[in-house]
Amino acid sequence: MDWESLLIIRPAEIYGGGGNEGIDRMLAVARKWHVIPALFGNSHLLFAPMHVDDFTRVAAELIQHHDNGIRIETICGPEDLNGLALASRIAKHHRALPLPLWWPLVAVGLKALHKLGLTIVKPDQLTRLTGKKTGTAKSTTNLRRFPAN
Repeated sequence: MDWESLLIIRPAEIYGGGGNEGIDRMLAVARKWHVIPALFGNSHLLFAPMHVDDFTRVAAELIQHHDNGIRIETICGPEDLNGLALASRIAKHHRALPLPLWWPLVAVGLKALHKLGLTIVKPDQLTRLTGKKTGTAKSTTNLRRFPAN
């Protein structure tokens, strides 16, 4: 299609919006059960979480810039965290126990449960967690450190 102006915003993990998947789900589990999965075993398993307020602010700034042409903007939180670092950060904030889980086994288990009709996470989340990242925390500034207070 021929677009005079098109903006595509590709955010990293967003938390704080009251959702029930991804980082928000991890935070809810830590708050309720005081346990947090500490995923390890895949070097591509990285998170750059950003608070919903930061995402909204940055998205609004990008939308207000009316540049011609197609723009693809990837926005991430202020730091890259592997699964262990993310769990550690959540554990400290919510007094939760990090439960080390080997990612290859977790992924196989989640896929098997999905085939049996029990969906704990959306199938595309597994791919996104370990897939190629389009941006890193180093490419973003002025966002809050995870978790935001």
